[in-house]
Amino acid sequence: MNPLYLAASFVTILQIWLYGDRTAWGPIAGLASTVLWVAVMYQLAAWEFAPLNVVTLAVHFRNLRKMKMEAAK
Repeated sequence: MNPLYLAASFVTILQIWLYGDRTAWGPIAGLASTVLWVAVMYQLAAWEFAPLNVVTLAVHFRNLRKMKMEAAK
């Protein structure tokens, strides 16, 4: 059992839970999970997942900014 894969999976589960609560911690956990999945991609040399990782990073940054702006209102 690979600890990196487990960490990526559990942080992704946490991210989904936090997004469901609509807190700014959702995108923060999402950014962390994406970093872990990039490490998995690198370890497996699964470069076909690069576009997915780039887009998920962009979406998490967007959601973080959007949630912070909504919280500031």
